[in-house]
Order: sequence, then C-alpha cells, then structure tokens
Amino acid sequence: MCGWGVFNQTACNSVGLSSVISLDPGGSGSTEFCLAWDMPVIRYKKDKKTHKRYYTKFFGSDGFAGASIAAYALRNYKNWEKQLKEWQDPILTNCNIPDWLRSALMNELYYIADGGTIWFDVHDEYPESDPRHNFGLFGYLEGHEYRMYNTYDVHFYASFALSQLWPNLQVVLQYMFRDTIAKETEKIRLNLYDGKNVKFKIKDSVPHDLGDPEGIPFSNINAYNIHDVSEWRDLNLKFILQVIRDYRLFRGHTAPFPNERYRSMAYIDDVREGTEDDLYSRATGQAEKTPAGTPEPSERPTPLTISPRPYGVSDILELLYRNTEVETEEDETEEKHEKRATETVWDAKQYLSDMYPSCVALLRRAALWDKDGDGLIENGGFPDQTYDAWVMEGPSAYCGGLWVAAVSAVCGMARILGYEDDEREFSKLLEQARHSFEEKLWSGSYYKFDVRSSSNNVVMADQLAGHWYLRSSGWKDQVFPDSNVKKALRTIFENNVMQFKDGQMGAVNGYVTGATGKVDTTAVQSEEVWVGVTYGLSALMIYEGMHDEAFVTAGGLSKTLVEMGLSFETPEALYENGHHRSIAYMRPLAIWSMYQAIVTSPPPATPTANGQVNHAKETSKL
Repeated sequence: MCGWGVFNQTACNSVGLSSVISLDPGGSGSTEFCLAWDMPVIRYKKDKKTHKRYYTKFFGSDGFAGASIAAYALRNYKNWEKQLKEWQDPILTNCNIPDWLRSALMNELYYIADGGTIWFDVHDEYPESDPRHNFGLFGYLEGHEYRMYNTYDVHFYASFALSQLWPNLQVVLQYMFRDTIAKETEKIRLNLYDGKNVKFKIKDSVPHDLGDPEGIPFSNINAYNIHDVSEWRDLNLKFILQVIRDYRLFRGHTAPFPNERYRSMAYIDDVREGTEDDLYSRATGQAEKTPAGTPEPSERPTPLTISPRPYGVSDILELLYRNTEVETEEDETEEKHEKRATETVWDAKQYLSDMYPSCVALLRRAALWDKDGDGLIENGGFPDQTYDAWVMEGPSAYCGGLWVAAVSAVCGMARILGYEDDEREFSKLLEQARHSFEEKLWSGSYYKFDVRSSSNNVVMADQLAGHWYLRSSGWKDQVFPDSNVKKALRTIFENNVMQFKDGQMGAVNGYVTGATGKVDTTAVQSEEVWVGVTYGLSALMIYEGMHDEAFVTAGGLSKTLVEMGLSFETPEALYENGHHRSIAYMRPLAIWSMYQAIVTSPPPATPTANGQVNHAKETSKL
C-alpha cells in the first residue's frame, strides 16, 4: 500500500509521503520515490522581463508541474541510467585514460549545473533559422565569487566540455556573443585600474561577459569594470579560435561517443518503448515519425516543431503508479526507433558561414594593435588579457601566439567557404605574423613572455595557447615550428612543473630560469597555478606525443586537489603554500580538452619485453 498527499498553504507548498510494504518471512521489496521541484521562471532585480526556464516548453510555466515532472522521471529514470552508462563507458573503460583522469573528467562536470547556470526558453523570440529558437539561451557564471555570465576569456578554456558534450549549448552561446560584436555604446564608466572613463563597449569587439545577475544580464553586458575590456588583446582572437574548433567538433571528428549518437541529440531522452503513452512525447509530439529521407551533411537541419502549449495531466496517480512495462510490436525495428524525432547537432557549415563575417571584423579590429606594421600585435602595457593582474608590453608569447593562430584560423575559414580574396589577404598577413613572432619572441628554448629585457628569462606555462587551439581544431600545418613547440613544452615541463613542488601541483604560471631558478613573483598571477591552464597545457603535451609529461603535469595537480578536498569546488588558482583562490570556477572544465586530445592522439602501445609489460615509466600512472 502507498499513500501520499499534497498540502497547499499560503506560505509554502509541502508534500507528505508514506509507503507500506507487506513482506513474507525472508522476503524483500522496494519503493521508488522521486524528488522534483518546479521553479519555472527567473526574475532579476533590475530586469522587468520574466524569463522562462527551458523545461517550461514541455511542462508549462504555471508553477504546478512538480507532480508531472516527478511522474515523468519515475517512468523514464531507468532509461536515463542506461544512457548515462552508454556515454560514460567508453571513457571509463578506455585503457589510455589513467584512473585519476577518468574520475576527474566526470567530477569536473559538476560546474555545468552548479555554476549559477541558467537555461531559458526563447523560442518565440527567434526565427527557426536561429539555433536559439530550438535550444534557448544558456549562461553560467565565471565562478561562485566572480559573478558574471559567460565570462568569455575564461570560457575559452572551459568550452571544451560544452562543445563535446552539449554542442548545441555552445552554439547558442556563440550566437549570443556574435550578436554583441557590432554593438557600440555611448554610455561610459570609470575603470577601477587606471581611473579612466571609457565606453562600456566599442564596435567590433567581443565583450568580456554577458552581464551580472545583479543587473540586467544579456542586455547590460561587460559587467567587469576593472579594465577597458574593449582593448583586451585576447577576446577577439578567442572568439575566432572557438569558431574553428567548434567547426571541427560539430563535424563529429572527435565525438565523445563511440557511434553515431553524436550526430543527433534528443531533447531530454530517447525512450525506446511506450513513447505513444508517455507524458513527454505526448506533450512534444515526438512520438510522430519523422519524414522519410535524411538531409545531406551540408544542408541545414530542419528544426523540430514543438507545441508551445503545456500539456495537462488529468490523472497524475495513473502516471505515478501504472505499470511501465509496455509490450512492443514484433516489427518495432531499430530503423523505426531511429525515426523518433530528434534534434540534430547544429550544422557545422552553416555555423561557420554565420560566424565568418564577425570573425573577419574581429581580426581587422585586432590588427589595429599592430602599431609598427610588422604583422604582430602588441600588448598595451596594462593587464589587457585574461591574466588581468599580470602586465604584458609589446609583442608577447600569449597574445602574439593567439593572434598568429587566429589569422591562420580565418585563412582556413576563407578556404572552406570559398572566399579566395580573403584567403589571399590573410595568408599574406599570416606569413608576416609568423616571421615576426619567431624573430622577436623565440629564445632558443621557449617563447619569451614579452620583449622587455626584464622578461627575458620568464617562462610562461600558457605561452602556446594559440597552438593548443589549432591542434584541437585538427590543424596539420606547422603554423608554429614543430621543433620549437616541442622545445618550449620540454622547457615548461622541466621548469614550471618539475621545479615547482616536484611536479605535484601542476604548472606554475611563471618561472624564472637561470642559475637561481625561481617562481616569478612580479605579479600575483605569475606565482599562481591555474587549474584550467594546467589541463590545457597537458592536452597540448598529449597532441605533441608527450603523454608521460602530460599525465605527470595534470595528475599531480588532480591528486593535490583531491587531498585538499576541492574536487567539487575546484578553484581557479593554487599557491605554493597550499592556499587557493576563487573556489568553484569555470576554467577547470578545460580538463575535457585532455579527453579530446587522448581520443585524437592516443598514447603509443606499451612496450613489452619477453611478453612482460615494461613499467619503466611509472610516472604515466600518476
């Protein structure tokens, strides 16, 4: 027997549940419960608009869908568990992935849901040709302490998780930023760094963020007010590099699934049995067959039409307690199952085409930072990039490398889309930029932090960020000389990793080489270990065949985080003394770039001698 009741009161809603099971001696039984809550709308203090959460397009926004959601979960949770196992097993059983990394990959995803995440239904605000019509608006905070939505310089690192696992959310985030690029505001504000009055945003620039929950997010952008972010050197370039990386992933070259499931995505689940009698499918029409024929990969996917009306459930008890076993017809073939209406990953070619004009505009705007006409941009002598307390002046390894990579990316886009004049123009610029970058910044064993004499011996862990993104985008061209890349990675590993806490805490951002090598203490961020940067660096090491070094670099850091009890509130930064800064932060999601790298460039087969595994390199097991 089972009894339940719902009590509606003025101050609150409460639920009482009881369950009684009669058992024979030695018998056993079970009762299933589901905890669900229905908070359908969000209102910001300064915003008059009422935002509807994404799930309301299926369950309505009147605030009385809790029981319907619970019933739906009880009917389908076993299928969800099955699907979770299907996508996790290829990772958990991949012998090329160390145990610590398997655990860290899964656990770090906590931030996708716990990062102040919002997901709105806006299907009535955009045409069907816009991905936001189907997939809504998506936002997550830079960190629990840094309250800004979709902080873009940091999302550059974190976006590997979205692009691989929820590619359509990455798509809508990119379209959200694309729509801001051409905007310019006349409104000005005071910079905290230098006291100057500047515009909130200038034309042909990528904003730092899409607003603060305390303001009017997605309308009032660039909530960050320390520096003039319109003059930041990395934001424009990071948009371009994400576009070309996404293009590669959306084409399915490095899907995190072992089969064609990557090519199509159900809204929530893919119920194989009983869909005709299921709340979700009845509410959305997904039980209907899709039209015969499949669009060619080059064609734009036809969006699924969703009924805007919420579906009312007349008898929730029937859904809660009915037998969920449904007999299937013998002719229920796999082909018929595949005809269930699903949403396709947004078309890669269309995505690239939609983003290309903005990428060109951003590159031309960034070219204005090349003051001496040598093809290489210069930093402005203030913290004008994601390291916002660490000054770069003149050409720098970090921003210069991003610039060279971005020029190469736009050349590639022009070639793919058939813009021959653009390809010729940017190819010429690329050759000039590559030459200047190598001539001015290559030291013989690493790329210099910048061209100041005081920086000559500073090794920056993140100096190859541009090359990392090109490798993640499938680039085979040697934009950066292969020998230089490998020398720089070895220098970083020997200094920033192994000379810092014996390799047990990742890569410190800055290290001063020489007879008295030491951590660079010129800025608070130069002496920090950034978790996300370490994971990105480790991914690049994997691409370059340095698997052992990668697993030592990232494995030592992961072990330290676990020992510090920070697994589900991963900080932005660690210090040599064991202190940390900004727990629960976006950037560590860069660990998913390591997974992409391993799938693309698996380690070589373990050498054997007389039939026995050679364990000479135990460091790979860290």
